[in-house]
Amino acid sequence: MQQVLRNYEKEDSTRVNILSEIAWSYRNFSADTTIIYAQKALDLAKKISFSGGIIKSYNYLGVAYRNKSNYSKAFEYYMQAYKEAERTKDDEQIGYSLINIANIYLYQSNFTQALKELEKALNIADKRGDKRMKGYCYLNMGRAYRGIKAYEKSLEAYLFTLEIRKELKDHQGLTTIYSDIGEVYRLQNNTDEALAYFFKSLDEAKLVKNKGAMVYAYNNIGQIYKDKKLYTQALEYAEKSLELAQEIDSKNDVRKAYLNISQIYAAQQLFEKAYQFHLLYSAVQDTIFNQENTKKINEIKEQYESEKRQAELALLKKDKELQAEQIKQQEILQSSLWMAIILITLTVVSLLAVAFIIWTNYQKTKEVNTVLQNQKFEIEHQKMKLEEINKVIERKNEDITASLNYAQRIQKAILPPNETFKQYLPNHFIFYQPRDIVSGDFYWLDASDPKPIYQTISVDGKEEKILLRLEAPKLVIAAVDCTGHGIPGAFMSMIGNDLLNQIVIDRDILEPDKILNEMHRGIKKALRQDETHNRDGMDMVVCCIDSENKILEFAGAMGSIIYMQNNEMFVIKGNKMPIGGERLLHERNYTKHTISIEQPTSLYLFSDGYQDQFGGEQGKKFMIHRFRDLLWQIHKKDISEQKQIVEQTFYNWKAHHEQMDDIMVIGIQL
Repeated sequence: MQQVLRNYEKEDSTRVNILSEIAWSYRNFSADTTIIYAQKALDLAKKISFSGGIIKSYNYLGVAYRNKSNYSKAFEYYMQAYKEAERTKDDEQIGYSLINIANIYLYQSNFTQALKELEKALNIADKRGDKRMKGYCYLNMGRAYRGIKAYEKSLEAYLFTLEIRKELKDHQGLTTIYSDIGEVYRLQNNTDEALAYFFKSLDEAKLVKNKGAMVYAYNNIGQIYKDKKLYTQALEYAEKSLELAQEIDSKNDVRKAYLNISQIYAAQQLFEKAYQFHLLYSAVQDTIFNQENTKKINEIKEQYESEKRQAELALLKKDKELQAEQIKQQEILQSSLWMAIILITLTVVSLLAVAFIIWTNYQKTKEVNTVLQNQKFEIEHQKMKLEEINKVIERKNEDITASLNYAQRIQKAILPPNETFKQYLPNHFIFYQPRDIVSGDFYWLDASDPKPIYQTISVDGKEEKILLRLEAPKLVIAAVDCTGHGIPGAFMSMIGNDLLNQIVIDRDILEPDKILNEMHRGIKKALRQDETHNRDGMDMVVCCIDSENKILEFAGAMGSIIYMQNNEMFVIKGNKMPIGGERLLHERNYTKHTISIEQPTSLYLFSDGYQDQFGGEQGKKFMIHRFRDLLWQIHKKDISEQKQIVEQTFYNWKAHHEQMDDIMVIGIQL
């Protein structure tokens, strides 16, 4: 269509229609582009007095602002379309404008008013025999009935709409009606039927590339999986919904996705993450459903009703004539006399009333002054109390901060010293940035004691062992992400550090899979999880580097490693089982992966804090794919330059956003 537009230069109704079609084609994935072309269409339609183009442009602008969740602006444009349609007596556009207006009332949860507007539109559709319009009426009536929990009526309206859209082969419409039917089944706790309809909607949406419908379907599928307690799938679909909603700038869908993700984390008792997403949800909620928005919508509606009443009065017959110009002199004199009497009476009464008011106010002023004096004394008293309380709170805060700083020094002391890393891994960097003073992430390193290697020989008929050499020490390195951050995470990191010391140093267990198995048993025992049903735990990756045999062994609990060899990137994922935490009754058996390091190798261990950080121009997550691309771009650079780039990229992305989690990235060149 844009090529057609470039080739068509006349400023007439055809050009208006081309601009409108382009605007409509962008509505579901770029509301801003729709606004640009719809405004151009409106300006030209007004210039050439093309009423049909004016109505259509106003409606398309309303759709765009509705998709951006700016409901007051959308309502304003819908009302303009309705006024123009009424002026030109265009029944079809009157009907569709009424449906659009009702749609805004639905988004504002004003279901009663929505049903009133839809009844008007349905009457027009019946008179015209317009099936498409009737389908839209019943679709929105279904939503209104759903809003007031009349689910059977809602489902009846939706099924009627479904038959019409199948008959018209309206695939765009099918994406919507499948989702709406799925939502009713979900509210009736028929989750299997609901899930089936949401997937039908998703398939249709992908077919017609309707990103708005895809967002809605993703979020609802996430909610169903959450209800089924399938939290991994739930989070996957909810995050897809959030990312696509942010892409098309649909604030209402962003709001729903934030709430869904918050509830999924809460259901898993990950309350820190749940709280963070609920804060994001509340911020968007306040933007969309504030009182000013609702007030503006009501003002627009009242202004329209007022203008309409004035127009009706102007059209009434001027059947009332002016009173007779000549009035009898006697009636004039009599009226004047009565008027004088009334004025004198009112004057006397007014003077008495004024005197009474002055006296009453004087008495009230005395009483008010007394009350104010008492209040002033009470305020001064309360102020002194507050100052004392603030001093106590300030001292407590200073004590707490001092304690946390001391805890930070203790936590730093348990981390492997830089000298140890330099001794065994000279080419390495560590980017370690706790979210709070203390951290739930920590890293661990130890080298095994060199083991003697003997050779057996025969001396005078007797076998004797001769020490040939000492085996090179094996390095065990771990990156651990404990439940939570701050003080709870720090407590878990202390437990995790002690367990690694026992397992690797005291018991000489060097195989990564066995280390994870023992860590799981140790956490369950330390937190008495079989008895208390405590759900705390940790995600971790463990690597054993055997430099003598050029072998790297790896095992992961909900974690993965990334390494590069011969200009290729490899991602090795660990088992989807945390250390401790959920599914307490099942024994954990982690998988060991063996990697040859005969070739130069760049190895990276990390927690999920870096990729989960919100930032950038649109406030999105950094995401794992962007993190992998970053590591690929830097893996051949000097190790100190790698650290500088990783740190600077993080801070540039984060900018003014709050740090969401503890950050840990370890890079090693072998």
